[in-house]
Amino acid sequence: VFFLSIGMLVDLKFLVDRPATALAATAGVVVLKALIAGGAVYVLGLPHRTAFLAALALAQVGEFSFVLLESGRAHGVLAPDLFD
Repeated sequence: VFFLSIGMLVDLKFLVDRPATALAATAGVVVLKALIAGGAVYVLGLPHRTAFLAALALAQVGEFSFVLLESGRAHGVLAPDLFD
């Protein structure tokens, strides 16, 4: 039920109208998360290989981010077009 409700939040018109924006935002979030995760593991003193593998494993966007986005939109912190 959770994944169905999240899927219903997707604005397909936005994706069709602005595919480059959607792809750039997705790529930016994934790269930023990978850098943060890998950097955190590296700062802990673990080997480069471990930091790289952790970055790859944690780079995907989690479902909780949708909950945070909805909360930000509901409280007026996030503009509706940015939410899309």
